Amino acid sequence: MRLENLADRFDAQSSNTSYFNLNKFANQFYQDVNEGELPAALQIDETDLSGNMKEAERESKNQNIWIGKNDGSHLSFT
Repeated sequence: MRLENLADRFDAQSSNTSYFNLNKFANQFYQDVNEGELPAALQIDETDLSGNMKEAERESKNQNIWIGKNDGSHLSFT
C-alpha cells in the first residue's frame, strides 16, 4: 500500500502538523480484509518511490545521484 501526505507543511505552507498512526491503520486494514482476524505479526517498511527497495537500503547505496544546474552537467537547462 502506498500512502502520501497531500497536506504536508512543505506544499501547503501550514503551521499545523498532522499525525497518522500507521500501526493502528495497518492493523485495522488487515482486520477489515480478513473478516476481523488479528494479524499474527505486522511489519511496516518504508520503500523508495518505486516500491522495490527499502529506503534505508537505497540511502546506503546512494542509488540516486541528482544533477543540478552548477555541477558540471552537460544537459541544457531551460
